[in-house]
Formats: sequence, C-alpha cells, structure tokens
Amino acid sequence: MSDPAAPQSAGPAPARASVTHDTNALHCAAIEALQAGRIEEALEGLAKVVALNPRFLSVYNNMGVALYRLGRFEAAAAWYRRAMQLGDIEARGNLGDAYRKLGRLAEAEAC
Repeated sequence: MSDPAAPQSAGPAPARASVTHDTNALHCAAIEALQAGRIEEALEGLAKVVALNPRFLSVYNNMGVALYRLGRFEAAAAWYRRAMQLGDIEARGNLGDAYRKLGRLAEAEAC
C-alpha cells in the first residue's frame, strides 16, 4: 500500500458502477472511524478510497483531517492542497490551520 501521507494525482475514474458503491461504503466507514477516534483505521479506509476512485473529491480533505489529528501537519497540508487543486474549497480553512501549526503564519493568513 502506498504512503497515505503522500497524495497521488487523480487518474481516470473507474468505470464500474459497483466501484462507486464500494467507495461510498468505504468512505462512510472511514469517516465513522475518524469520528470515533480510530485514526489509523480511518487512514487505511481513506487510502483504499483513493486507490479505488482517485476522483472521490472529499476523501482528500478527510485524509488531511486524519493526519492533522495525528499531529502530522506537513502531510495534512499536502492532502489539503491536493483537495483544493481538485476543487474542494472546504479544505482551505484546514490548510490554514495546518500552516499555523507548522509556524507558517504568512501562508496561513493567505488561506
């Protein structure tokens, strides 16, 4: 399995309809794990979602959230930046928070 701290570029979306169902179910389970504080479990599930469907937009921000909760602020920032590149505007505030934790205040203010 690839390192969940390193976002991958989005490739073509899988064609099968069942993949969409699978990724939705995996994503929901990962979010439940994240909310319950089972961060490693959440990261594993979110990484599977990215592998199955790299165009699943909200997974990138959620990977950042999980990594942020582990104190891995640089890795979280990378996922937030990727989420923003893909059009997820909700990641902007999270990116600013990660930059603040890293002491990158000028970048945080730009968010």
